[in-house]
Amino acid sequence: MGFFSFLDATIGMECVHKVVAIDSSTKGTLSFAGDIGNVDMTGGKAYVEGDYGSEFPSKWIWMQSNHFKSNPGSSFLLSVASIPFPNEKTTLFEFKGFLGFIYDASNKKIFRFGTYTGASIEVLGFDSGSLKGANKAEIVISDPQYVINITGTGDRTNPALLWGPRANNNGV
Repeated sequence: MGFFSFLDATIGMECVHKVVAIDSSTKGTLSFAGDIGNVDMTGGKAYVEGDYGSEFPSKWIWMQSNHFKSNPGSSFLLSVASIPFPNEKTTLFEFKGFLGFIYDASNKKIFRFGTYTGASIEVLGFDSGSLKGANKAEIVISDPQYVINITGTGDRTNPALLWGPRANNNGV
């Protein structure tokens, strides 16, 4: 979050996003009640992040991967959101905030980009003309050193429910 992380403690921004681990190994078992039972997670890959605050953004795009066959251990994150400033209770203006990185494991180098680095982002469009129901998003990120073109695709016929903080305390 860069500069905005300093403001969070003072003005209580709507939602704060933090990346905890970009490429970790898993070990252990998850236990589920019912038909699923136990799932052995040993030898798996993990990516850990956290969001906290009083409300989840009204509009957002999130992409993440840490499975690159040609470059094992590499990972990628992009999170874009409509941010009310200073917060959802007293909004002076809204802006498109974003953060992300590309970690190149073969060179042990991380490329960070986001609102806090001075990079700019352009969401070119979705295959359905809007975010809702789209299966493909095209995004361009530019900073003084790089231009990154991202095309994300996915099957959204059976989307999962994402739980996040809501002002009504219901989590959805």
